[in-house]
Amino acid sequence: ACETSRQVVEASDVVVIAVKPYMIESVLAPLTDALEGKAILSVAAGWKCADYEHVIPGAHHLSTVPNTPVAINEGVIACEKASTLAEAEHELVFDLLKLLGSPVEVETHLLSARARWVAARRRS
Repeated sequence: ACETSRQVVEASDVVVIAVKPYMIESVLAPLTDALEGKAILSVAAGWKCADYEHVIPGAHHLSTVPNTPVAINEGVIACEKASTLAEAEHELVFDLLKLLGSPVEVETHLLSARARWVAARRRS
């Protein structure tokens, strides 16, 4: 068992970011060094590759938007084509996502309508 987020990151090959979008910077900033060399999979609405590059530059990450049928392994997981994952990390992450349904790569602007709404609110 891990007691801190740092211990969780250090014990993991793939780190899933599943916090509210407004919390991402405060959660990740203290872990920047520990995230180095880890594959990061985000399910946070409205956060795309460029946003993660701003907070954790150089980290290997992929933004996704899963839908509710993933609960019964029939989901479609929209995955941003823009990614900083290495080839082996990409394969590992997609193998994990396939357990939930069908991962599909899409251009950033198609990632989700909700993501665009969240980004617009963040700018205002």
